[in-house]
Amino acid sequence: VRGQTRWSDDAFSVFGLDPAHAAPIPLAELDSYVVAADRPLVRRFRQSLLRQREPAAAVFRIVRPEDGAVRQIRVFAEPVFAEAALTSPGTGGDLAGLRGAFQDVSALYHTQVALAATRTQLADSEQRAAEEHELAIRLQRAIMPGERRVDEEGLDVAVRYRPAEAGYLVAGD
Repeated sequence: VRGQTRWSDDAFSVFGLDPAHAAPIPLAELDSYVVAADRPLVRRFRQSLLRQREPAAAVFRIVRPEDGAVRQIRVFAEPVFAEAALTSPGTGGDLAGLRGAFQDVSALYHTQVALAATRTQLADSEQRAAEEHELAIRLQRAIMPGERRVDEEGLDVAVRYRPAEAGYLVAGD
């Protein structure tokens, strides 16, 4: 209502700003710190708070002005209504302000990205191993003689495939 923004030292820290030399970033100016691709998220966040008057949460990336580092930020905020809304529920009341918190979740985000990449690599490795195994089985079958009947009594004929090196399905047979 008064156009004032107050931040804790931790909020300044999330944005990489020095509270002694920087002013808090008003909600209306938050877009200028946000990565362009994430600005629609911030606009929806702001709309939920100011127009729909509902608590909201969002996760988006910011670029820290001091060092240019990109950080993944989670924010939660809720509207605060004037006294009339508290004493007369259902009247809606006037929006008196917003309160909320920022959290730097970059470490979690980077961990999730690394985990997803590892899962993709693992899936690729498993598929490659399955394909190599199938190829080895085909080669083994191609090398092995087919079934032959032997009519001699007491004579057993067997064929066995053994690679020359342990751990390989096909090698120096």
